[in-house]
Amino acid sequence: MQTFFIKEGNEKSNNNIMFLPLNKKSHIPKRKRKKIIKKLKEKNVKMVILSKSLYGIYDFKEELLNNKIKYLDGRFVFKMLINEILEYICRISKINVAKLKISIIINNNLNTINSQIILDLAQQVKSLNIVTNNLKTFKQMEEYLYNEMGIIINLSHNIDKTSCIIINFEDEIKKYNIPNKCIIINVNHSIIISSAFKNFNGININNFNIIMPKKYRIKGFEDKLIYEKIIQNINYDDIRKQIKKDKIKIKNLIGEKGIIDDKEFYNFFLTKS
Repeated sequence: MQTFFIKEGNEKSNNNIMFLPLNKKSHIPKRKRKKIIKKLKEKNVKMVILSKSLYGIYDFKEELLNNKIKYLDGRFVFKMLINEILEYICRISKINVAKLKISIIINNNLNTINSQIILDLAQQVKSLNIVTNNLKTFKQMEEYLYNEMGIIINLSHNIDKTSCIIINFEDEIKKYNIPNKCIIINVNHSIIISSAFKNFNGININNFNIIMPKKYRIKGFEDKLIYEKIIQNINYDDIRKQIKKDKIKIKNLIGEKGIIDDKEFYNFFLTKS
């Protein structure tokens, strides 16, 4: 499947980079958008990577999706870097991953990769609580971890109140009883917690930035989007090997108001009862 990089500029498009002239308002007229879509379809492009300037033009992204052309959003990398995110939080908070109590909210997304992520986490943290409406779906995993590894996980409809970190794989979180003080990692979508939970006094993580090798970087594009293209269509084990080989690190984590200061994580665990 061909993937196109699309960025602003007046240069002539080449084999895999398309340049788009933008006006001062960073707007792409509808007529121009239609013309771009037509060119992409002629080249049988099913996926694009948008530059930093273009990513914020929502009507253009909507036009792409309406024509069954996906754009990378970094969410797959986010998911594959759960281990690195936890390591980042623990390193700056001066705590051990093995001391973490984690709840994972997941209902209908138990694919191969999500299963592997859960199995990995179960072997690292102090306790793991699977919050789901489909308890039967996770019963086999629960039995496997206990019988083969001696690891006990908890299956429940509710979040464990002692969990310090909640990993959210679902779009809807408002129906759950979220602890007032916890760290939430929204894997699939950005979610505003403060408006739904007035007493929430924790940290809500919606996005991230990474540190990756210079050889992969392309000027004008987010590193995480480029890296998402690199690890696409690879199985879980090979992706994890690639991440280790490339020494991918978390540069920072992003909340509802922008980049989260490291002190927030340190103070969270300092005051966490």
